[in-house]
Order: sequence, then structure tokens, then C-alpha cells
Amino acid sequence: MRLERLRFAALGPYAGEHLIDFELLGGSGLFIIEGPTGGGKSTILDAMVFALYGDVAGSDSDKQRLRSGFADASVESFAEVEFSTASGRYRVRRTPEFMRARRNGEGEEVPARSTIQFWRATGEHGWDLVSKAHREAEIEIQAVVGLDKSQFLQTVVLPQGEFSKFLKAKSAERQAILEQVFATGVFARLQEWADVQRKAAELEIKARADRLRDSVQQLVGRIDSDDEALADAHAALSDPEATPESIAAAIADAVARVAERLATAEVEAQRLAADVGKREELLGRVRGWRAAQKSLATAIDAVEAAMRSAESARTAADSHVDTIAALTGTPVDLIDPAEVIRCIDVAIGALEAVTQQGAVRETLVLDCQALEQSVSEDEAAAGRLADERDQELPARLAWCAAELDRVSRSLTDAYAAAASEREILIRSRMDGMAGELAASLVDGDPCPVCGAAEHPDPAEISSSAATPDEIEAAGRRTESLSADRLAMMPDVAGARDLVAQVGGFEGEPAAETANPSVVLARIRLRLKEIGEELPRLHERSAARRKRAAELTESIAEIDRQLIDAAAEFDSVDDRLAAMEAIREDITELASARAALGEATRAQAQAQAVLDALDEPIVEDGLEADGVLEAQLIEARSVATAAIVSAEAARTLLDDIGRLSTGVENARSERDRTRQEWAATISLAETLNGRGANQLAQPLKAYVLQQMFDEVLDAANARLSGMLEGRFALVDTEQAQGRERIKGLGIEIMDRFTDSVRRADTLSGGETFCAALALALGLADTVRAHAGGIDIGMLFVDEGFGSLDPDRLDDVMAELMRLRADGRTVGVISHVSEMKRSILERISVRSVGPGAGSTLTVTWMAE
Repeated sequence: MRLERLRFAALGPYAGEHLIDFELLGGSGLFIIEGPTGGGKSTILDAMVFALYGDVAGSDSDKQRLRSGFADASVESFAEVEFSTASGRYRVRRTPEFMRARRNGEGEEVPARSTIQFWRATGEHGWDLVSKAHREAEIEIQAVVGLDKSQFLQTVVLPQGEFSKFLKAKSAERQAILEQVFATGVFARLQEWADVQRKAAELEIKARADRLRDSVQQLVGRIDSDDEALADAHAALSDPEATPESIAAAIADAVARVAERLATAEVEAQRLAADVGKREELLGRVRGWRAAQKSLATAIDAVEAAMRSAESARTAADSHVDTIAALTGTPVDLIDPAEVIRCIDVAIGALEAVTQQGAVRETLVLDCQALEQSVSEDEAAAGRLADERDQELPARLAWCAAELDRVSRSLTDAYAAAASEREILIRSRMDGMAGELAASLVDGDPCPVCGAAEHPDPAEISSSAATPDEIEAAGRRTESLSADRLAMMPDVAGARDLVAQVGGFEGEPAAETANPSVVLARIRLRLKEIGEELPRLHERSAARRKRAAELTESIAEIDRQLIDAAAEFDSVDDRLAAMEAIREDITELASARAALGEATRAQAQAQAVLDALDEPIVEDGLEADGVLEAQLIEARSVATAAIVSAEAARTLLDDIGRLSTGVENARSERDRTRQEWAATISLAETLNGRGANQLAQPLKAYVLQQMFDEVLDAANARLSGMLEGRFALVDTEQAQGRERIKGLGIEIMDRFTDSVRRADTLSGGETFCAALALALGLADTVRAHAGGIDIGMLFVDEGFGSLDPDRLDDVMAELMRLRADGRTVGVISHVSEMKRSILERISVRSVGPGAGSTLTVTWMAE
């Protein structure tokens, strides 16, 4: 970590705002903060620590007193630090709680809450706000710095009175600091990861062992402990100390014994099954004879019943002797019922066809009536059209002709009057023409009529003379009337011709309201329509009369067929019912004959079965029937028990085979899992200081010890140039909980007395030198190892006053050596020799009584 800039205002004795740019310090690497006691030198460190951690550096200080008592109430107190780490550049700004003036500047002061803002640099001059929430920002800051406040005050800033804290710290405190600055968390995480893997491996191995144990227990549970033949195998498998070999032997013994039991059970089951078969055969023969007896008795009863039924059917058929003979032409004794039924079916089919003609007749009657109605309607329509043609249209035509004549005469009269008027207007204009010419004469110009230049007595224009416009208007009227008269002439001629065609009309003409020319056109069209429609009506009426006559003839033919089909019956339906009754009787007769034949055959078959049975065996069976059934039941029970025993043995043998396979698989899985995880478990044990780890030291502790040894070596290299090389730092072994952390305790080797002392026995100057050497050694070691926290700056507050001139020279020589390493050390001191030796400085000065302090930075001076 390296501080780049510090800016603060209204803190401690500083009323104003100040900026310290450490980046401008350049290659000097060493500066001093000097000034009077109480002037505010330590406040600079407090501002730095407050910006990063929200607290002051010294344990005896109080952050509540950060607010400057010299600052105006309107000035905000704040501390702002820019710093860089391996992960980037950052800026943090904090304000403490303080009493500020109201925004309007009036009234009492009000409390201002503390604030924080944390940024990450983007590019050369840009900043992204990471957080402005206290808790979140503090977590982010500690993550990028890599140290908490206590660790920061033992490695980067060594405040007044706490300079030797790291030297005298307990091993646990020192361990926490070393873990942070050397980033040894990766080794702790490696230990934890290995231990997690070990636990997972042990769990998996245990699961495999549990599965093996469960498989064995399932096998033990399947073997009955009360089974004498398997008692030894059950005991061997139940033994918790059983070895794989003893388990395999017990399984093989159990399999052999159960296989032997299965073979015996199968032989016995086969023998008993054969005995059951014989007994079932004997009992079956007895039951067959009994069934044959019952079948014969049933067949005899059926024959007798069939005979009665056949006799009854014959009696019913005799009542239709004549009808049947007429249908078949065969005497009743010789008739075949099937032939009779066929003939009856033919007759019934014919009667049903005739019956269907009756339905057709009804349809024909309805069609004939409809045709007659249509003929009447056609004749009525033809009469109406003839009346219209002979009466109505001639009346309308007479009116039309008369009206056309009248209009034609009116137009002729109007045309004659208009022509006469036009002639009068023309003569009137001719009479006044001399006046028009005189009006156009000009003195000195020749007259267009006589040629004289003088006009002594010109004629005057008559007031009654017609104008050209009047003559033209009269001409247009004459032409229009002439055109109308000519246009009407064809209609007049047409009306006269049509009247001549229709014939004279002696009645009153019909009055019309329409134009006579339009009426004339309508009459022509209607006459044409009537002329076309009347022939069609007459033709259709004649066709319908013909069709009606044909239907009447068909109806008469159907009536004749129905009468012939009914014969001696009242109707065809009655005759059809009689034929159906005959058919039923003949069908019943045929069925009765067939049933009689079937019953006779059944009786013969039953008798043959009974005759074929072995009489002696049957008689024995009849006498021992009850005994046979009892013996068969017992034999079946014994055979079933034998089968069940064999099946049980077979199932047990299969189960033992299946479960023993499961045991072997589970054992193989357990052994394989042990082998797979052996290396992981061994590694985890070693990393955590167990097992083959001869040091009995976890990896993290081992790494810390090695790093601390390097820190002590680097510190002793620094310490050897001070105090005449008298002292050296040595490590000790101290107990840390359940672990022994070797080498994190510090004692002092006194080379002059060849003795080891505690660190707290050193004098003030000796302690200062040892602590400074340890701090520098820590920074040297961290820088030498990539991946840790690079401590690029060190601030030391006081302690130099405890050194004599020689010891001070030694310390200054070590501080000067830091320049070559590119590191920066800032010291706070009153020692005059240091002020003279260190060129770069931050000088703190009092502004004046009651005005606080200010500071100047030499490397920032213009």
C-alpha cells in the first residue's frame, strides 16, 4: 500500500484546508514532520487514519475531539486520502460528527452527521463511486488495504506511545498481522479445502462400509436362524468380526444346503403330482358315468316332449289342407314343409306388392286432383288475358289516338301562328329600314343608297319597327314548334295503325294521366306479352289434361288388381293375414319335426356313452365315491405343500445368490473407494499437521513460521547496524490453542552477555531501535514476496529523543538506506539533529494566539 495524497480541513488545531501530495516527494524517500509541541504533528497521522478507518491513531486520543475549535461553524471538517495498492488506485473521504451553522447562518448550531465516500479510479483522472454507506464502504476499504486499524497501526503508522506494540505483541496478535500482510489466507483455505475433501472421502468410505454392512445384514435376515441346516451359516454371517473369507465360506455352505433341499423337494413334488393324477382320473370316470345317466334321462324326456309338440303342429297344419294343396299342388301327406313355406313366401310377396300399389294409388289420386286444379287455373288466366286484350287495351288505345290527334292539331295551330308572327315582324323591320340608314349618315360622307354627300332630309326611326333580336326569337319559336310537330307524327300514325289492327271500339275511351306517347309504348309491349302468353297457357293446359287422363287410367288398373288380390277375402290385408297364419303353423310343424329328430339322436348318443363305460370300475367307483373324493383332496393338499416347499427352497436359493452378489459388489465398492481417496486423506492429514507430518505443524503455521523467520532475518540485518550490533531478534515456541505455533514469539539475544532476554527488558532507546528494525524488516520481507501487502510507506511518531547521538546516527543511516529501495518513511520528531539531517519536511507552525496552526510542505513549495 502507498499513500499518494492527504487532504483535510478543520481538524485539530488546523482551522483551514491543507493538502500533502506524497507523490511529489520524488526519490527522497525520507521526510520529517516537525513543529512545536501541541502544534498538530500527530493530527496529520490522525487525519490519515480517520479517513481510512474512521478513528484516530493514538489509543489515548478521542475522535470526538477531531473537530477543530478554531474553525468557523460554516466550515466542514473532513479528511481525504488517495492511495494505491496492487488492485488499483482509491480515494476515501470522511467527515466526523460536529456542530455546524445553520444554512441561513442564523440561530443555534445544529449537529452534522458523519459521512463517508469511497471511490475507485477509472482511467487517469476519472473516479467511480463505490459506496457511501458506512458499513459497506469500511468493508470495501479494509478489503483493498488488507489490514484492519490495529494491524495498520503496527505496520504502516507507528503512533506515539505505541511504536513498540508489534515488537511486544503476543504471538496470536502477531500471527493475525502476519497472515494479513503475507496473504497466507490461501494456505488456510488450502488446509480447509483439503480437510473438506478428507471429510467427504471419509463420509463416502463410511457410506460404502455401511452399504456393505447393510448387504450382509440383509443376507443374514434372509437366513432363518431356526433352520438347523443353515444355523452355522447364520452364525458366521452374524459375527461382527467376520472376515471376507469366513463370509464367503458361510455363503457357499448356505447355497449348497439350500440346493440339496430344493432337489429333494422337487422329486417329492413330482411323485405326489403323479398320484394326484391317477386319483383324478378314477374320480373323473365315476363322474362321467353319472353324467351319462343324467344325459340319457334328459334325452328321453326331450324325445317325449318333441313327439307331443309334433303331433300338435300336425293337427294345426291339417286345418289348412285345401289351401296348402292349392299352393303346392301336392297332397298334404306328401308335402314338404320347406316347400310349403317357400310357396307361401312367394304368395305373401305378391300380396305385399299389391298392397304397396294401394299406396301408389293414393299418390296418383292426389296428383290427378292437382293437375285438374292447375288446368282450371290456366283457363282462368287465359280468359283474363283475352279480356284485357279485347276490352281494356282497346279502350286505352282509343284515348291515346284521340289525345295524339288533339296534341298534333294544337302543335300545327301553334306553328302557323308563330310563322305568321315572324312574317309580321320581318315586314315591320323592312318598313323602318330607311330610318336605320339615316341614323348612320355622316355629313360629307356619301349615302350608301344614293351616293349624295349632303343629307338634307333624313328619314326618322319608327318606334314600332321590329328589332333583329325580336325577329330571331320569333324564328326560334317557329323552328321549335315545327320540330315538336314532326316528332309527334310517327306516334300519331302508329296509334292509327294499331287502332286499325285491334278493330273499332265503340265504348268510352279510358282516361289516362300519362303522356300519350308513353301510354302507346306500354300498350304495344302489353299486346306483345299477351300474344306470347296465351299460346303457352293453352299448350300447358292441354298437356295437363292429357296427364290427368293417364293417371285416371292407372288408378282404375290398380283398383282392378286390388279386387283380384283380395279374392274371397274382404281385403288384401285380410288375405295377407291368413297367409301369415298358415306360414306360422307350417313353420311350427317343421320345428317340431326337427326337434323330434334332434332329441332322438341325443337319446341314441347318451345310450352309446353309457354302454361304452367299464361296468366293473363304475360299480366300484359308485360304492367308494365318497372315499375317492376325500383321498383326492388329501393328495392334492400334500402335493401343494410339496410344491410350496420346493418353491420356497428355490426362492431362498435365488435370494441368497442375489444378496451374496450384493455383498460382493458392496465390498468391491468399499475397497475401491478407500483406494481412490487414500492420497486425498493422506494429503489432508499432512497439510493439517497430522498423520505423516513429522513436524505436527499445519501448513499455514509452517508458512507463517518461515515468513516470520525471514522477517527476523531482515530485521536483524537492519538491527546489526544499530546499538553496535549488540542485539538480535530470535523466535520462541508458544502454544496457540490446540496447535504449537513455533517461531512467532520474539525474544532478544544479547551478544555481549550471550544471554536471551524478554523484549520488555530493553531500555527506551534499545526498544526504539529494535522496533524500528522489526518494522523495516517486515516491510523488506513483504516486498520480497509477491502476492502480499506491499508496505511502501512507514510513519514513525516520536521515539528518536531516547537515542544518544551515536545511536541516532545509526538509526539515520538505516533510514537513509530506504531511498535505494524506493520506499518512503515519515518521522515525527523534535530532535534538532534529525531536522538538520532530513531535508524534506512538513513544518507545523502556530498561526497566532487563539488562531490554531498551519503547515507547509517543502517539496510542494513553489
